[in-house]
Amino acid sequence: MTASAAPAGTVTVDTAYISGPQWFDSRGHFTGRVPADGDLSKMGFTPNQAGSPRVTTRAEAAELARKSGSTYGRPSGVFATAPAPGRVLSDDPISPAECREHADLATQPQGWIKNHFSYCHIGTFLAIERRCIGVVCVPLGIFQTRVTLLGEAYNGSRAADFRVVLDEITVSDSAWRGRFAYRIDCAGAPSSSSCTPRTESMERSPIEWIADPEVDLNFWSDADEPRPEHGEQLAFGVFLGTGAFTFRGRPTTESSKPETSVRFDSAWYLTTGEGSIFDRTVPWMSYSKSDTEVDETAAHIEQAQLDPASTKPTVPDKHIPGASAQDPLTRLYHDTVRRDANRDRFAIPVCRAEWPGYPDRNQDCDEYPFSSTYQGAARHEYENVPYGMFSARALDADDNEEAGTRLGIFMGYDRIIDGDDFYVRIVS
Repeated sequence: MTASAAPAGTVTVDTAYISGPQWFDSRGHFTGRVPADGDLSKMGFTPNQAGSPRVTTRAEAAELARKSGSTYGRPSGVFATAPAPGRVLSDDPISPAECREHADLATQPQGWIKNHFSYCHIGTFLAIERRCIGVVCVPLGIFQTRVTLLGEAYNGSRAADFRVVLDEITVSDSAWRGRFAYRIDCAGAPSSSSCTPRTESMERSPIEWIADPEVDLNFWSDADEPRPEHGEQLAFGVFLGTGAFTFRGRPTTESSKPETSVRFDSAWYLTTGEGSIFDRTVPWMSYSKSDTEVDETAAHIEQAQLDPASTKPTVPDKHIPGASAQDPLTRLYHDTVRRDANRDRFAIPVCRAEWPGYPDRNQDCDEYPFSSTYQGAARHEYENVPYGMFSARALDADDNEEAGTRLGIFMGYDRIIDGDDFYVRIVS
C-alpha cells in the first residue's frame, strides 16, 4: 500500500507598510513583533494595502497642514538686513540621523516637514511568505526593513528629490531569493508635465540592498521662464511611497504608506524666480522684544494679538488674527489697490488722529496685520467683517522699516506667494 502524500497546504504572501509613533521608540527603531504564525492581521494591519496618489488642491494642502498641526519657523533675526554670506540662503536638508532624532513626528503618517524645503518619513516594510494547513500556519520567509524617506525641495529649481535609506534589514529563509522594490508614484496637476519622474523606482535583491542601502528618486515640473506675463505657473504633485516584494515563484505584493505633496511655482517676485516647497505645513516668523532693532514692532504685534481691545482704533468685539496656524495671515501681493488701501486709507488716518505730528518725531505708522496681507486694515471693504479688526500705532521709523524688510525677505525666501498662509510669533 502506497502512503499518501502530506497535504501541501496553501501558500500566501502578505505585506504591510507600518507607520505611527506607537510602533517606534524615540530613536525610530521598530518595536513591533511579528506573530509566530506570520499573521499580520494579528498586529492590527490589513495586509497588502497599496494605493494611488490623488492630487490635492492648494486649499486642501493648507487644510491638511492645519489638521496635522504641522508648522515651522525662523526668528526674524536671520533675515536681518545685510546678513552674513550664507546666513539665510540654506535649504537645510534633513539627514537620516536627524530624521530619526525626530521620530515622534517622522513616524506619523504625514511625516515630519522640517521646513518648506525638507521632509522625512520613517516606516517599516514587512513581507511574509507563509504556508497554512488548516488553521496551522508557519512562515516560510520574512523580509523586514526600516525605510527612512528623505525629501528635498528647492529655491531655484522646480524639482523634488527623494532619498530612500534602508536599514535594520532582517531576512530569513525564502526571502533571500526574493526581490524588494521601492517606488514613488506622483500624481500631478494641472497637466502631465506637472510632475515628471527622472527616476521613480529601484528593485534589488536583499543582498544588494544590504550592500547598497540607498537610492535617489527624482522628479521635476516644467514651466516657462518666470515673468509677470506668465503668471505664477503653479503645479502640484502628490507623492506616494510604495514597497513591493516578490518571493520567488510568487506574484509581487505591495503596500503603500508615506504620502506628501509638493507645490512647484514660478513667481518672478520671490527671491529666486522658480522653486518648489513641501506645502502641507504653515510657516511662521518671530520678532523678539529683546531685539533692539525691532523691539517696538514686536511690542505692538504682541499687544494686537493678546489685547486687541486696547489697540487703536477702538471698536467693539475686536479680534486681530495672525497669532497661530489656525488663525493665520495670508500674503497679499497682486492687488496693489487693496495693499495701498490697507495702509493709506485706513491705518495712517488712525495714526494721524491718535499721534498727531508723528512723522516729525521720526516715526512711522505701523499697522498689524501687515498691509501686505488680506487681513489688513481695508479687509472690511472686501470681506464680511466689521471695520477696525486691525491695530495702528506710531513707532520708531527705523524699527518699523527693519521689521518690514525682514518680513519681505522671509516671504521671498520661504516662497510665500499671494494667497499663502503664515503667522507671527512674538518672543522675549
